[in-house]
Amino acid sequence: MPFTVSFLSDLGARDAAVCRAVLYELSPDARVLDIDHELAPHNVGAANFALMQVVQYLPTGAVIAAVDPRAGHPEQRYIGVQSGSLTLLAPDNGVI
Repeated sequence: MPFTVSFLSDLGARDAAVCRAVLYELSPDARVLDIDHELAPHNVGAANFALMQVVQYLPTGAVIAAVDPRAGHPEQRYIGVQSGSLTLLAPDNGVI
């Protein structure tokens, strides 16, 4: 069974497509499930709400939540959380 990456961001469709292309390059057999990419920029609360609405329905795999007002900041920290069959990855800013 292919690995699934569920993807949530505030990047917009065009920039999310770039991320999807990189994921494909790294793992051509992975499936990418788009949760949402049209969140208001840097709106951590909206990202958290969107994730909580869908997380119970996501297939086994990784969840990437890329909503980060501090993106690119040298001191930005990231977090990984294992929850059942999901591994959630996000900035350490309250998204998860």
